[in-house]
Amino acid sequence: MSSMESQSASSFDYNKYEASRKNLSELKEKLGKLSKTTISDGRVFVGTFICADSQCNIILAHATEYREASCRKVGSVMVPGAHIVKSEVEAAPLYT
Repeated sequence: MSSMESQSASSFDYNKYEASRKNLSELKEKLGKLSKTTISDGRVFVGTFICADSQCNIILAHATEYREASCRKVGSVMVPGAHIVKSEVEAAPLYT
């Protein structure tokens, strides 16, 4: 075995891989469900959870933005993962 092969083999963390697979599985279970996401400036977005990426950015469809005493429909919105303070997902899917 070459030094490059042994280096890549030793850098693979099976426990981290399994944890990642578990997290992905849990995330997939949340797709299509109602999500309430609070961001760092105090706004809250409520909409259908449809997507997330490796940077923890999430996309909500049919979303409404709540800010202090006002609200407005925003349709689809991408919420940057760096600004997410809290994200909650309802137990039952909205659509079947």
